[in-house]
Amino acid sequence: MFLLTVALVWLVASLVHELSHGLTAQALGGRFNWLSVWPGIQLWPHLGQPYQGEWGTAIAKISYTTGPGWTSQGWQEGLVWLMGSGINLLLAGLALGALWLFRPQGWLRYPLMAEVLMLEDVLLYATLPELLGVRHYIVFGGRRPEPVDGAAMLGCPRYVFVLLTIVISAMMLGGLVAYVLRGRVRKHPMIAPA
Repeated sequence: MFLLTVALVWLVASLVHELSHGLTAQALGGRFNWLSVWPGIQLWPHLGQPYQGEWGTAIAKISYTTGPGWTSQGWQEGLVWLMGSGINLLLAGLALGALWLFRPQGWLRYPLMAEVLMLEDVLLYATLPELLGVRHYIVFGGRRPEPVDGAAMLGCPRYVFVLLTIVISAMMLGGLVAYVLRGRVRKHPMIAPA
């Protein structure tokens, strides 16, 4: 059940990633032109319109137009590149906080735990293309380390961003493991806290 939930949340997180790029561009005065998903079906603005051109190995693609006053490789472009994975990291952090704060019972825990695992978006995108030169998901996804490039355009050194991403991801995964282990300890009658 949990693996099915992770797969479903991953698909949603992939859409959130692309939408975040487009909506950030729109918010900064650019134009969000379209969003298409594999195998090349447009979701927005014309549902079902086929993608023109070769699709490649992407999960989803967007098109946006820069706004007035944008410079090549400027901060606006950097923020657009960063926010794809950045929003998924933010949502993962909120899900981890909700687990610890509200301690949900039953099925609600599964989508929240799965959402915490979506920190993989920024972790894999910041490490695999940047450090190993492979795609975001090794065999598919982008080759360009979007969040690292975005952070660099905003003035953050590449190695600092990669290191921070690894540290924050490790802390969040540790928080998730601690949450799961704490729940198991409380349920076991021989080791329940007094």
